[in-house]
Amino acid sequence: DEIAKKKFLLVVDSVWTENVWEALLEGPLQQGNSESSRVIVTTRNKHIAKRIGAGHIHYVKRMNNIDALSLLFRRASISENDEADLKDIGQQIVKKCDGLPLAIRSIGRTLRGHEPTRHDWETVCRTAFQDLSPEEQYMINLSFQNLPSYMRQCFLYCSVFPEDFFIEKQYIIQQWISEGFIEKKRKLSMEEVAEYCFHELIGRGLLHLEF
Repeated sequence: DEIAKKKFLLVVDSVWTENVWEALLEGPLQQGNSESSRVIVTTRNKHIAKRIGAGHIHYVKRMNNIDALSLLFRRASISENDEADLKDIGQQIVKKCDGLPLAIRSIGRTLRGHEPTRHDWETVCRTAFQDLSPEEQYMINLSFQNLPSYMRQCFLYCSVFPEDFFIEKQYIIQQWISEGFIEKKRKLSMEEVAEYCFHELIGRGLLHLEF
């Protein structure tokens, strides 16, 4: 009743399931002025955006190396002279962060508590992501816990490969099947289920697709 025939802007952050829209929001929001109103939903899973019928999907791109390094230096609060001396190590750190602002901000905050020396920055670079904040640990854990059990097994299997290792799609799909992680479902072969799993992990931001 509060929004009946009224214009509104609603932002729903960090949606993990389409049930949030179907069970809680879709009915009440249809009472408002739908032509002039807007709903913005953020999610890490592109499939959620499609399932709730989003009119426009905006994909947040990873930061390029120049902007990522600039953000790292700002968060670390170091001088221009230190930036020049630590640039090569900083580039290694942002590469590990894979252009993700949340990761860069986290590492930058860690660096702020260290001296701007090559020794300290090299140490942080080696141990990156071991000192995440409780909020960041919660978000990562939520991404994992929200997976079906077989997808968790498939995702965890990827940890056997070295860091920055390029995994061929067909190879990892066959490995998942041979390990017994994939079960045949109605009207779908095991290969099709495994391929769905592969794209679902990409859609949730847990695997990164290289072109």
